[in-house]
Amino acid sequence: MDALQCTVKNNTSSTTMMATLNKLVPALQTTSNQFPVEKMYQDMNKFEKTMDEIMVATNVVDGVMNKNNVDVNQDGAIDGMLNQIKQENYNQLQLDCNANNNQLFQELKNPA
Repeated sequence: MDALQCTVKNNTSSTTMMATLNKLVPALQTTSNQFPVEKMYQDMNKFEKTMDEIMVATNVVDGVMNKNNVDVNQDGAIDGMLNQIKQENYNQLQLDCNANNNQLFQELKNPA
């Protein structure tokens, strides 16, 4: 009886799954017919070329950095400059956000 019950249960699950697939397949076929395969191929080729260029540039930069063996003082100076740039960008963002918020507040306060 248990084997028969399992068989019926599996058949019911399979029937339900097939009904669901029968609903999905037409939508997938319509989408695949509208999908521009040539454009995707071109985009993938551009992507691969760009990734190759990035990898070459990264290897060149790594080679130069490893070859020159930048000392600790230079690393500290570089870190300092990067932190300064980060702080300047942060300050500029804060100013921009405050200016936008003040303008929004004025617009809400005095509707046209």
